[in-house]
Amino acid sequence: MIRYRIHDDEFDLIRAEARLSARWDGGSNIRDRESKISLLDVDNVVGQVGEWALSLALTGSADAWLRTRAKRAKTPWEGDGGEDLEGLRWDVKASLMRYAQDPYRYRLFVRSRELRDGWRYSLALVSIDWRSVWLPGYATSEEVREAPRAWNGSQAGPHEIEVARLHPMPSEIALG
Repeated sequence: MIRYRIHDDEFDLIRAEARLSARWDGGSNIRDRESKISLLDVDNVVGQVGEWALSLALTGSADAWLRTRAKRAKTPWEGDGGEDLEGLRWDVKASLMRYAQDPYRYRLFVRSRELRDGWRYSLALVSIDWRSVWLPGYATSEEVREAPRAWNGSQAGPHEIEVARLHPMPSEIALG
């Protein structure tokens, strides 16, 4: 499991990017509009921390994240299609660790409509004090598709995979 410490200057940059993207209102998969507006800053910061950490893990620096943010700024009305770092076919699912500070108590959740063949889905867990982010691992699209679905009452929800069942994160994949 990878853990990154978030320093003040890094957090300031991440928060600035999150506030910029919040203005564009890209929608939310888990909240209605009213709930989203009330938590917009938190949700966007958590998402940007996850993308920043993914960039560090896969490329060794925040450069891929910065390039992706700059490209998205040119077309803010377009969604990213789930591709959090341009050209890498990874989708990071980031969550604030509100209920427990133990990464092993969380799960990777991916909705069926978010699945794309040949992609990888990673989990990013942001500590409640905003100073750490864990990347416990990832699953392939095929593994997610085969994973059981969480149940919400009588309806099947997203696919879920326990942290202990995720692949360890690779490090510094060369950008192609």
